Amino acid sequence: EFRRVLFRSVCIYTRNQIGMLMTISSIFTRLGADIWSLNAIPTSTEGIRKITVETYSSRKSVEAITKQVERKIEVIKASYYPREL
Repeated sequence: EFRRVLFRSVCIYTRNQIGMLMTISSIFTRLGADIWSLNAIPTSTEGIRKITVETYSSRKSVEAITKQVERKIEVIKASYYPREL
């Protein structure tokens, strides 16, 4: 039987700073969310990176993670959305 799995993708736009991936992954770990996929790419704006983190987590947990990530000085914007597989 086919089972629907609901992943949540968190998109983060951040300044290119050393240690940002570690900082972001530690927030996920501290709040009990597993990282299924992590992708960091440069954007068309120099010095800005887009980090996409996919997690299988509750909406409440992902909202808390997004709020924590946005509190970081280097983060410009963080948002999340559900994704069905």
